[in-house]
Amino acid sequence: MKVLRKLMFSVTIFSALIAPSLTYARYIDGNELKEWAYAHDRVVRRSQLEDTDFAALGRITGFVAALHDAVDGVLVCTTAGVSLGQVVAVAAKYIQEHPEVWNGPAYASVIVALQEAWPCPDSNP
Repeated sequence: MKVLRKLMFSVTIFSALIAPSLTYARYIDGNELKEWAYAHDRVVRRSQLEDTDFAALGRITGFVAALHDAVDGVLVCTTAGVSLGQVVAVAAKYIQEHPEVWNGPAYASVIVALQEAWPCPDSNP
């Protein structure tokens, strides 16, 4: 019985410590996305790599993939055969070329970039 009680106590403490890190979310603005976009370009070009570029590449890829999956078929209509790499490249290029969006929310910039590249056909006659 003491072993079970210790196990339950350990699981409870572990859960209390790990749960906040699993549910962590934060606001990402265009400036942070811009830094990830520049890292994306450095990795793709394999030039002047910085220590954090591969981590930033993972961040921009995950961020853009999640947004794309959420809006594809609703706000964005990517065509068959479009790769995740192409989607990320479009978003990275857009954010680099539009400094006016750097202080805004990153998600809005990504959605606009994807809408420009793959607009949905107008459903109105």
